[in-house]
Amino acid sequence: ILFEDDDVLVINKPSGVTVHPAPSVKDATLVDWLKHKGIRLSTISGEERHGIVHRLDKGTSGTMVIAKNNDAHEYLSAQLKDKSMGRYYIAVLSPPLKDDITVIEGNIGRSANNRLKMSCGMEHTKAAKTMFKQLSLTSDEKTQLVACKLFTGRTHQIRVHLETINRHII
Repeated sequence: ILFEDDDVLVINKPSGVTVHPAPSVKDATLVDWLKHKGIRLSTISGEERHGIVHRLDKGTSGTMVIAKNNDAHEYLSAQLKDKSMGRYYIAVLSPPLKDDITVIEGNIGRSANNRLKMSCGMEHTKAAKTMFKQLSLTSDEKTQLVACKLFTGRTHQIRVHLETINRHII
């Protein structure tokens, strides 16, 4: 827990932890941990997603804001919708990006070949936009630290957009 008041809880989610229950999830989730701790959470998103305004992929670590009541949940959701709340990530890529700033816009949806994967350029997809900013390059110039800004929030958006330009998160 990084911060807590009457309305929100800000946590540092470790990599490897699933945010909320789903039929395919067998392990304990972040929501399970919050409930076990007895933390009061909003109920807007339903029983499985108590307090969850946004999520991070299981393999992603980072800061999450959890709503402790319905008013806070509505306020945070509105910020996500009107883009006044930003979402930023830091990633190590290989190979490095060519330009200082790279913007990728490409619709994202479920892969027709593998329903567990997301991909660009499919039918029945949603618009997605990501901006990447170079931060640092390793001395051997094989990997690079970048900042990623999401303008939309699609599942696996950063990975999917990077795959379209043959870049991969290390």
